[in-house]
Amino acid sequence: MKSKIAEQPWTIQEQTIYDRASGLMIQFTTGEDGHARLRLFGNLPNGNREIGFGTDGLEAFSGTVMGSQNPFDSEPPNKS
Repeated sequence: MKSKIAEQPWTIQEQTIYDRASGLMIQFTTGEDGHARLRLFGNLPNGNREIGFGTDGLEAFSGTVMGSQNPFDSEPPNKS
């Protein structure tokens, strides 16, 4: 996933981060279409969220993540 800071491209690695303080899981992925996605999982008022970005780095879509896409379903975070 490439982004620009001061006109210099940089890359975010695919990863899943669990923030113990907030209870949120933050996931950076690349979809089958090659576009970057940011997913937020946890106790959110409107459900788990997904934001997709186009090749230009701008938001292309956003919505609710459904069902088996939730990493909490298969890999609960280690809270110790």
